[in-house]
Amino acid sequence: MTRAAARTAALELSAGHASGEVGQRASAFNRTASLAGCSNAASTEIRLLVVTLAALVLCTDYASAQTPTSASAAAHSSLQSDNSQREQWNYSASVYAYFVPDSKDYLQPTFTADRDWLHFEARYNYEGLDTGSVWFGYNLSGGETLAWEFAPLLGGVFGSTTGIAPGYKGTLIWRKLRLYSEGEYVIDTAGTSGTFFYNWSELTLAPAE
Repeated sequence: MTRAAARTAALELSAGHASGEVGQRASAFNRTASLAGCSNAASTEIRLLVVTLAALVLCTDYASAQTPTSASAAAHSSLQSDNSQREQWNYSASVYAYFVPDSKDYLQPTFTADRDWLHFEARYNYEGLDTGSVWFGYNLSGGETLAWEFAPLLGGVFGSTTGIAPGYKGTLIWRKLRLYSEGEYVIDTAGTSGTFFYNWSELTLAPAE
């Protein structure tokens, strides 16, 4: 073999070797790119899964946080309503006309005001003619089947009769029956002649509401 032929053969072998290396490198690059693509796809799926789970957790926490808040708001509103009702004043007024044969006719007005436990009452011509009285009491109540209300009272009497008077007002309600009673013991501070006990009770039946 001549030197020219030997050189040609060597060049061909070198070119073939280089071509093989390039092919191997290209194949390795393709495998690496394929693996990278698979890895990127898997990473994307994992990210989407994590984001979805995080969104579900946040929604669950928000829903669980909202329910107690709504319940707390309702309880707070109910408490405010109860407190508002207790703090309100309730008033009542009445006037009775008495026509007494062979005596002086007269009017007997009564005014009451209640707020929570406090009871206030003012009367005129009740303990006696031309006599007024002012009362303070403590409201109590309870019961369901047999409902009751009771207020111990302490009053001051002035006018034709002067003195102090412990008393009471009470009511019992059972179904359609209602028993009401009030009483007082007037102690005449000017003398014993004006001291007396007074009671008024009534029982009523309400066939219809």
